[in-house]
Amino acid sequence: MRKIIIVLFCLLMVACSTNNNGNNKKPPINKQEDGGIEVDNITYGLEAGWNDSLKKDIEQFGIPYQIYLPENYSQDKEYPVLFFLHGNGSRGTDNFSQFQNAQICNTFISNDEQKDIIMIAPQCDKTMQWVEADHTAGNYILQTEISYCLQEALNIFDYWTDKLSCDNNRFYLFGNSMGGFACYDLICRYEDKWACAVVVAGCGDLNKVDIIKNIPLWIHHGTADTLVPYEGSLKMYEALKAVGANDNVTLTTYEGEGHTIFKEVGMSKEVADWIWKQQK
Repeated sequence: MRKIIIVLFCLLMVACSTNNNGNNKKPPINKQEDGGIEVDNITYGLEAGWNDSLKKDIEQFGIPYQIYLPENYSQDKEYPVLFFLHGNGSRGTDNFSQFQNAQICNTFISNDEQKDIIMIAPQCDKTMQWVEADHTAGNYILQTEISYCLQEALNIFDYWTDKLSCDNNRFYLFGNSMGGFACYDLICRYEDKWACAVVVAGCGDLNKVDIIKNIPLWIHHGTADTLVPYEGSLKMYEALKAVGANDNVTLTTYEGEGHTIFKEVGMSKEVADWIWKQQK
């Protein structure tokens, strides 16, 4: 009887050892007959540069997205993360159109001092919006529930910032138009998550200024904008100042310019420098 117990104990130890080893294996991708190619545990299947979720066998979500991994990525370093949220005209499923006005991404990549950054750029479905609201009204009331596409975008962000070596004190938001509405939505719901937000031609909920007054926010808007009223950004700026935002909020006015100031803002080194130095 004693011998049987000893044998069973040995078998149990072998089984536990096998399970532990299995947990440390690299996750397989590109499933093939030989068991597939193993993903590097450091990059989780990502390559340097932009990774297209439609073309790479990486974690899938309800909407397409692209993620940028800097050259020579290392787990020994913590990287800032830019969350880029596109405007209404870039919606779709091609996972490319979101870059139509994503000049801010190139501004970071082209700067040797700022190219060590992770960037995530999801794409909203054509039939939906980041924020279900009338964008022509100049402001909106924050809905109780976050929209489907914005929740999926946030799921993507949270998934990768958990996997990769990120600086949790340097999560940056940048949104154009509809993406600007999304920035306001996210800082209202998760005010402790973001180091700063840049909103270009977008508007938010004026009733939530007390929540976001301590978050560095740089608002950009053209006075001749006929799609999203400039007055919405002006009212937001004034409301934030009234509750003590002080230097945390800046409004840059583009006199006589319309809705499409995205390229001008995105190519600004001043804007990139401001984002880069922000941290919680």
